[in-house]
Amino acid sequence: MSIILTTERKNIGTRLIVVLIYCLLSFGALAMIYPFLITVSSSLTNSVEYHRFRPVPRALISREDRFVRGLVNYFRDAIPDVLFSQRPKRWTNWTATGDDLRGIDEFAGGYLRLVDNPERMTIVRRMAADYSSFVMEYDIEDCWCLYDVRDLAGYLQDAYERKYRAVNPETAAQMSGREMKEGALTLLRNEWGVPYREFFDVRLDRELDYPMHHPSWSYPETPKAAAFLRFKDAYRRIEFHTAMKKRWQVFLRERGVRGAVDWPVERSDLETWAIFKEFMASRYPATRAIPFSMKEVWIKYLNRGEAKLALGVDSKRQFDVALYNELFGTRYEYLAEIPFPVPQNSDPRLAGAWDQFILAYYPARLVEVRVSPEIEQRYQAHVESEFKTTANFNRLMTEFDPDFRPITAFSEVKLAARSNLATWKAFIRTLPREALVLHSAEAAFQAYLLSRYGSIGEINAAYDWKIGVIEEARLPFAEAYTITFVENEWRDYLRDVAKNYRQVAEYLFVRGRAFLNTAILVVLTIICTLTVNPLAAYALSRFRLRHKEQVLLFLLATMAFPAAVRAIPGFLLMRDLHLLNSYAALVLPGMANGLSIFILKCFFDGLPRELYEAATIDGAREWQIFLKVTLPLMKPILAVNSLTAFVLAYNSWQWALLVCQDRQFWTLAVWLYQMQDAWAAHPHVIMAGFVLASIPTAIVFVTCQKVILRGIVVPSMK
Repeated sequence: MSIILTTERKNIGTRLIVVLIYCLLSFGALAMIYPFLITVSSSLTNSVEYHRFRPVPRALISREDRFVRGLVNYFRDAIPDVLFSQRPKRWTNWTATGDDLRGIDEFAGGYLRLVDNPERMTIVRRMAADYSSFVMEYDIEDCWCLYDVRDLAGYLQDAYERKYRAVNPETAAQMSGREMKEGALTLLRNEWGVPYREFFDVRLDRELDYPMHHPSWSYPETPKAAAFLRFKDAYRRIEFHTAMKKRWQVFLRERGVRGAVDWPVERSDLETWAIFKEFMASRYPATRAIPFSMKEVWIKYLNRGEAKLALGVDSKRQFDVALYNELFGTRYEYLAEIPFPVPQNSDPRLAGAWDQFILAYYPARLVEVRVSPEIEQRYQAHVESEFKTTANFNRLMTEFDPDFRPITAFSEVKLAARSNLATWKAFIRTLPREALVLHSAEAAFQAYLLSRYGSIGEINAAYDWKIGVIEEARLPFAEAYTITFVENEWRDYLRDVAKNYRQVAEYLFVRGRAFLNTAILVVLTIICTLTVNPLAAYALSRFRLRHKEQVLLFLLATMAFPAAVRAIPGFLLMRDLHLLNSYAALVLPGMANGLSIFILKCFFDGLPRELYEAATIDGAREWQIFLKVTLPLMKPILAVNSLTAFVLAYNSWQWALLVCQDRQFWTLAVWLYQMQDAWAAHPHVIMAGFVLASIPTAIVFVTCQKVILRGIVVPSMK
């Protein structure tokens, strides 16, 4: 029966009420949908966009936003101004960058406008190609690489499975995929000396934080550090960018190369490697492996108090390009344009600061000694003063190098041009600048340009620069990234978005038996809900039992205790019954629900008694009355109870984590909870996990919405 009569519907006031009701319902629907849209949108973002909390990611409609968004894959905290000189100073972190929408449009627009200028674009492509050719052959130890955790587990598993097959070819041929994975993990544990439980537990954060700027740091010679080097080189060869494999095959056909070529491309095949370098130079010049910038370290040194003091500058004043120009009479527009290394004929004050920088702060790993008899004699005297006896020196060198041949006199000590020995590092700090060769990515690229173009004039003509000395030549990463973005704009964006979901899918569905455990738990819980609770409620409603009221009171009393309180005796009971780490521990505590039994009993009480009497007269047994008369009338409320049980079982992680310490019995909810801690630095990945985890619940509710409404509406109409 309608609440509003037909004769009243033509009334203006009634129509306004109806419109108001529809507006309220629409607002309520939006209030429910909007948070879900925020969750879905957040799962498609990264560190730049995440904190915006928009229902639609701006990167979907803004090319400038996609340009800046892509830089998150290269830099950890913010865009370095030494590589992007036009970066706004206020962009000190990704959150500040993402909030500055106008700044993003201006910054990215300056690079994207080059696409519309064919003449300028030709120069940019030339610069990007040179940068790529240089980086592909540069020392990987001096490259910084912001690796993606989502790539690490799969890479290590593949690498160590190949290694395991090489070591145990006969055994590996008979092993299953799971056994092979465990064998590879065991091999990794033994090499690294770390008891990882699975490949997803491996992190290279310490390796990522290597202090490459530190004066005395050198690359460690450990299996884990060597694996990180190979991992960085895999990024340089875009091994993880499988979408580029198809473009590589097309490029090969254009070059007339027929037949299959392995992916990723290895350096061992020199001819293919040369073609691959051309491919990278034109299609993907900016990889995540970026040469370490010593110019950035030099600029930070100039802002130190001791450097300002040596230059006669107020220590409280910020060292910026205006101050640099004021001190040395130059006209640079950005600090990123200043020369590095400092030229020999520089201002005496600048040369003095440079000498102090070399003496105290220049990394020893990038220093080479010009060995001469005089300097070697100084080194022998330095070693003798430090070790006193040759026995002490021999003992240290044997630990440092097992192949070292002991000496009988310090005059036999040879000075190496480069070394990781602490004594050598201390000695080079005593040498004059002329005795040292300083290596850096900037210096190496400048040498590359001179070898390619021959002179500064030719470099200026090729790059449209106006540099006066070769030290002013910079690494053109910005141009390389611009070409990479133009060539792979949507491909990289969609790949990065899909990576969030791919990682979550691997994390939740591949690890252990999470999906199977969840399915078993949900199915058994629903079966128990449809059997134990209706039977108990039917008995309480149909039969005159003694102490029925006390039983009902006991059932309702279970609602008074929160889950945390019930968990302690429940855990102790499961322990005493030896049911921990089993499906029984997951299912048994939820077999009966006091609230469900009470509600079902009330529904049973509301059924007409004549139905039971008629069934009894027809000769039906009690179980037939229950199955054929009572349950068909209770389908809506049973459906609601089943859905409630499904949601509780599917989303419950506290109890599953408490009674099942063995990961083989963890459910999806437990893994999702663990993921929140493991991926705290990547909240967009966690949001992708929430979206995937909500899909089964959404499907169930959408599929069963009519039954749910009948369970809600029909009882209220009775």
